[in-house]
Formats: sequence, C-alpha cells, structure tokens
Amino acid sequence: MINTNLLAHSIDLNGLYSPKDLDKVDWGKAETITILFEDNNYEPDEISLKKGKAYIFEMKNIGDRSHDFVELNLFHNISVKQISSAFGRINTHHLHSLFLKKGQTLSLYFVPHDSGEFEFFCSIKGHREDGMEGFINIVD
Repeated sequence: MINTNLLAHSIDLNGLYSPKDLDKVDWGKAETITILFEDNNYEPDEISLKKGKAYIFEMKNIGDRSHDFVELNLFHNISVKQISSAFGRINTHHLHSLFLKKGQTLSLYFVPHDSGEFEFFCSIKGHREDGMEGFINIVD
C-alpha cells in the first residue's frame, strides 16, 4: 500500500509528485489494468482509479491499425514514473499522447493525484468517430 501522506506532502510547485517520491512506491504492489486497443474501441472504455494509488496501464494494440491514447487533462493529473515496452524504458514526467503500432504493447507506471472524470480518445483521423474513446474516473 502506498503511503498517501508521503505523496500528498511531496507535491512540487508544478503539482507533480517528485521523482524521489515515485522511487519510494512499491511498484510490485501496483494495480495493473490492461487496456486493449481494438480497431473501433478501447477495452475497457470506462476505468475507475483512486487518487494516490499506484497503477500500471498495460496497453496492447490488438487491432489491425495504429492507434494512440490522448487526454491532456489526465496526463497533467498523474505523476508518471516510467513507460516501458519491448523496445526499452522511458523515464519521463510529462506526456501528451501514447502511440502504438499494430501488435505493440507498453506499460505506463503512474500515480493519479486529483479526482475527476477524464475522457480519452484516439486522435488519428476518423478513429474517435468510429468509437475509439472512453472515460477514466479518479475518486478520493
């Protein structure tokens, strides 16, 4: 279990948890949520999270086309530890979108820090209109 008091008192001026505090999270105990990128939808398309808890989104593109995952408000509301894939690992604290070609998988390690509802979608022309969108609800 994450010590949410530690996280709550470790927010920097940009509203993000500092890297040293993310290093203290026991990522082995993080909840993993698999998100499948299909050609006309995400599965699941509704996700509930708790603020201050560690998560790993395991994203898999099982469709026949490339897809992305975009939600700037969500990405500004989470503290990212890293993104990992078969190609390696990226340590970053700022995201704008995640892009996966057919057959690719990546894992996003993060902690949400504010409650709210966030809509995510595929920004590739016509994909959102075909149904590639969903919601993440972050609760206290």
